[in-house]
Amino acid sequence: MIKYVSFLITIFFITTDLKAQSPKQDFTKAEEFYKNGIFTEAVTQTESVKKSLGKSNPKVEALLFMAYYKTEDYTKAKVAYETLKLMVPDNVENSDAFQLYKSTGEQLDKKLAEIQTAFEKKQNESTQSLYDDSKYEDRNAYKEDRIKRKRRFLITGWKKSKKIIKMRLLKFWNKY
Repeated sequence: MIKYVSFLITIFFITTDLKAQSPKQDFTKAEEFYKNGIFTEAVTQTESVKKSLGKSNPKVEALLFMAYYKTEDYTKAKVAYETLKLMVPDNVENSDAFQLYKSTGEQLDKKLAEIQTAFEKKQNESTQSLYDDSKYEDRNAYKEDRIKRKRRFLITGWKKSKKIIKMRLLKFWNKY
């Protein structure tokens, strides 16, 4: 019986040792990854912290923002930055401590504007019109030509008709 209880206690300690670390420990790891320049791991670790907490906080969002920026995932960085700005009070946002995030946010906005400009330029260069006039130019020219011929026919036909009517009227008047 004593062996059984000691076995269970040993199993208990092994399983608690294998248990996932606390979010605080995971966040500390994420910060270490960031400081060591392993930004993708910092992102992964910080995302797991956010998931395990079930919500976010300013420290988590700040680390996510900086890590996403360093991995050049600018859209996610922008989302993290905007979330961070919503989480901190105005007095913190205007403090010197927040200045690094503000300047990085400004750089992020410039990068996003450059990306958008490059995208629009590429779109304008390679974009073909969805409506291609060249297919219809021949058809339009043919229609215009037909319209001109009909007008000519109507005009000449009317002139011929007038002559015929005059001749018939003259014949008719001459008979009487």
